[in-house]
Amino acid sequence: MRDGCHYNVSAQETLLAGQLDVILFAGQDVRRGIVTTDVLDLPPYVLAPEGHEITSSKQTTLSAAARYQIILLDKLTARPRFNALFGSEGITPNIVAYADSTEMVRGLVGAGVGIAVLSMRPLIDRSNGDDSLCAVPPSCELPQINLVLARAEGRPRRLVTEFIDRLNGWAQRDETRQLIAPP
Repeated sequence: MRDGCHYNVSAQETLLAGQLDVILFAGQDVRRGIVTTDVLDLPPYVLAPEGHEITSSKQTTLSAAARYQIILLDKLTARPRFNALFGSEGITPNIVAYADSTEMVRGLVGAGVGIAVLSMRPLIDRSNGDDSLCAVPPSCELPQINLVLARAEGRPRRLVTEFIDRLNGWAQRDETRQLIAPP
């Protein structure tokens, strides 16, 4: 196993070429020859600085979020999902900043630049700038990201089997469930 930066398509290609043993990715468009195991289902949530008007409710809507300036996590897998979420509701969000890392999005939200729509949250509710952040879940069910573990078909090496078992154990822990915005 090795760590690397790939997008869904290139990660699957690299896996099938035998250059990776396992990959974690948003389980979309899975290629033939790949076996997947669900790890986490991640519903979207709104990330806002503590005290922001949108945090006054326990839940919110995409149309409510669209009334504010939005910071977009500008990743190959995140951007189309974001556009599909708002597009399915016929909403055009007011995007004021693009950031290529979750940490940068969280920093901009914490600094009051805008709010964001994300899916996986860290275990802390603070930005790297030490600003307090709030995760506000949607008031209606929205499409989730399905985080999956994948390996090539066939008998996996013992190390791969051990990794898969440990990851599945991790995914079932209460601490891991905290990475999902509350309903």
